[in-house]
Amino acid sequence: MGDAQVLGEFASPWRDPADRAAEREAKRAAVLRVAAEMFVARGYGRTKLADVASRLKTTKAALYTYFESKEAILVECYRLGDLAVREGVASAETTAGAGLEKVQRFIRCYCEVMTTTFGKCLNRIDDRELSPGARELVRGYKRDVDQLVRRLIALGVADGSIRPCDVRTATFLVEGAINWIGFWYDPNGPSGPAEIGERFVSLLSDGLAARK
Repeated sequence: MGDAQVLGEFASPWRDPADRAAEREAKRAAVLRVAAEMFVARGYGRTKLADVASRLKTTKAALYTYFESKEAILVECYRLGDLAVREGVASAETTAGAGLEKVQRFIRCYCEVMTTTFGKCLNRIDDRELSPGARELVRGYKRDVDQLVRRLIALGVADGSIRPCDVRTATFLVEGAINWIGFWYDPNGPSGPAEIGERFVSLLSDGLAARK
């Protein structure tokens, strides 16, 4: 006779480890999403962890289960925004065609990222509010992306699809223009991310494209 027959059916009050891990990850993601929304809307300095906890219907102490500090939450928000931008660069690099077409692909992706909450965190929250170590980490993210974009533009200059130009300045132009989307984009406005991306591709390409 098997154990189940001897002991009978029993519903354990403990969840399966996989279920616990999934629940923890879902809660951690919720903390990040809500905190990021509040950082963008109120500002990092004006947002208290108690405010985030209240919005999530939990306690401030519970948040420390997932992050050691408010700063750690913000750094992770920056990292997620940076990751999305890097994925856009990677997508652009694998796009078939000349350098200008790769830059256009990046512009579309970057515009979309800037309409998201984590994308907005990259530009709307002043990294000077972070401790020196965290600030250097975040600025490292930004420097790396800057170098990746320069590489795309330099490729276009080299293959003749982008007019001869100072690559550094051209990179600042592209990134600077798109970064402002995070300040003015309204999800309830007349234009969605895809439409905004196409407009930026058209406008920025006019300045980058080689003259025929």
